[in-house]
Amino acid sequence: MGTIVNSFTPKGKIRPLYIFTIAFIAFAIILSIWALFTLTGSVDPFFLPAPTAVIKTAVDLFTQGTFIADISITVFRVMAGFLIAAAVALPLGLMIGTYAPMSAFLEYEFKMEKIIGRCYGLNPAYCCYWLW
Repeated sequence: MGTIVNSFTPKGKIRPLYIFTIAFIAFAIILSIWALFTLTGSVDPFFLPAPTAVIKTAVDLFTQGTFIADISITVFRVMAGFLIAAAVALPLGLMIGTYAPMSAFLEYEFKMEKIIGRCYGLNPAYCCYWLW
């Protein structure tokens, strides 16, 4: 185990105390930036609530007993979304991989979707645009 300077070399070793210290500093910086933006009113609380509001809501969820119900609804929504996506993607992928005409028909559409999604982060908006 080396010093903190040696940890910046490729594949350098770092002491567990340094790992904990760096992780704590990173957490403190992120929490400070979050508090700075929300408590000064720079960001609307609807989009990013203050850390104090998050802690208060977490305490309320645990004390009122609605936490498990809320988590189960969230897990259901995530799994339903995954299953819907898989139900669409698997047959479509098999058709594209098996049949050359289907591949030719959708190849450029998927390439454009990939480029737009990466460049602008508009993937959901782009999908909604073509669905309407």
